[in-house]
Amino acid sequence: MDEARVWFREALSKATGPANILWILARSTAVEISSDRFAEALATLDQAAPLLNQVHDKAALGFYHMQRAAILKNPGGTNNLELALIENSAASAHFEQAKHRRYFARVESESGQILCQLGRNSESTEHFDRARAAFIEMGDGDSAAQVDDSRARALIAQQHYVDAEKSAFAAASALETAGDQSLLATALETQGVALARLGRYQSALGTLKRATHIAETAGEVQLAGKIFLTILEEVKSFLSPGEIGSIYQEADGRLGENLDLDSTTRLRSGARLAIANTATARSDNTARGSFEQEVHNRESELIKAALDQANGSVTRAARILGLTHQGLCYIINHRHKHLLSSRAPIRVRRKSIIKKR
Repeated sequence: MDEARVWFREALSKATGPANILWILARSTAVEISSDRFAEALATLDQAAPLLNQVHDKAALGFYHMQRAAILKNPGGTNNLELALIENSAASAHFEQAKHRRYFARVESESGQILCQLGRNSESTEHFDRARAAFIEMGDGDSAAQVDDSRARALIAQQHYVDAEKSAFAAASALETAGDQSLLATALETQGVALARLGRYQSALGTLKRATHIAETAGEVQLAGKIFLTILEEVKSFLSPGEIGSIYQEADGRLGENLDLDSTTRLRSGARLAIANTATARSDNTARGSFEQEVHNRESELIKAALDQANGSVTRAARILGLTHQGLCYIINHRHKHLLSSRAPIRVRRKSIIKKR
């Protein structure tokens, strides 16, 4: 990054004309944004602001406003997002006049996403429509699919799950063959969420598990971890306690240590769910063991009472209990050996010495 800063400083020292200086200053903010130095990036644009009235290059003006929106969007918060939306509106107008379709489409897509963050999901539709149309016009299928995925997420927020699933399916289908595999994983995650909200849990689980596999194959291990968290959040009612614990471990093992606030919150929520279900599983096992023990004890009591009534005769006790002699002997010898003392002594029957003809 330091090398890039040196390059931009050198370029700035040789630049002539307000438009060139504006381009260099605006582009240099990409270095600071990628380093999370948003205050420094904003200061650079403030330095460039006096040039705006001297510049007639619409693309340069659009890029300035686009970068300003990107900086304001990152810290989040309603006020910053509203300001970012205003900057994007200015950027979009400049790019449209400059006929710069790619930047125009990018800004429109960003505006749609910001509106979703503000909870104004219905307003995002027109921005996504404009962005998608521009990307399709340029033959950029991957970017158009990303817009479809963003639209699907907006529809999910509006609880329009059928339309959301269709939009996410369209995004995944477009990316299926030659598209970016990490984008495919994200689109499949969105589709899985829509399916889960529709109550189609089995399809949702299959789609989300496929998304984790694709993300991991693409080298996006942390994305795979986040999708495992999505499985816990969306399909938990369809999972057994053991599966919940296993999926939590899959998520935890992939997310690593350096997590953002959102991922940390989701992981903690997943941990609480896993712990609660582990306790439930143990409780179920305890209850099952108690039930089996109660049955065993009751069986012992019934056999003891029958033997007492039959004066220790297994044959008569078996008749009282509705069992065969051999069956009752087997039960006593294998499950209730402590009752052997309650039965009459076993009499060895003598064999007849008279041979049957």
